[in-house]
Amino acid sequence: MNIEKRAKGYFFAIISAIFYGLNPLGAVFLNREGVDVPTILFYRNLLAVILLGGVMLLQGRSFRINLKQAALLLLLGVEVGGNGMIIGNLHRLGLNTLVIATLATAVSVAASVLLWRNIKSKTGDDSHGNNPARENHETLKQKAAQP
Repeated sequence: MNIEKRAKGYFFAIISAIFYGLNPLGAVFLNREGVDVPTILFYRNLLAVILLGGVMLLQGRSFRINLKQAALLLLLGVEVGGNGMIIGNLHRLGLNTLVIATLATAVSVAASVLLWRNIKSKTGDDSHGNNPARENHETLKQKAAQP
């Protein structure tokens, strides 16, 4: 993976963590204006579905999910949506969510980098994806094939 793609990935991970953490802050403002929590959640998720659908259409991806995935999504939605403690305290979660989401993203990125380096060191790949052991094996095969 080249540096430009890696930097782009880090950038978008940080931006998504920031926006994820700022979600409840917008909900606080709307709640003060008299919009109830289920309405806020409905429109926020509707906007997310529309944006995700647009991205999927632009990329030509399929919207199809299997029955197991549908059942899992249904159970997760019922579990979170039915939890009065979560729904009732959304207006208090703003800064905490931002910090947790940012740290969780940072830890995930760091763990991915460490795992990738570990895998590369075990396979002998250099930073450009070249594997000297594989190249030596190919050279030996070619020498053995020569009369």
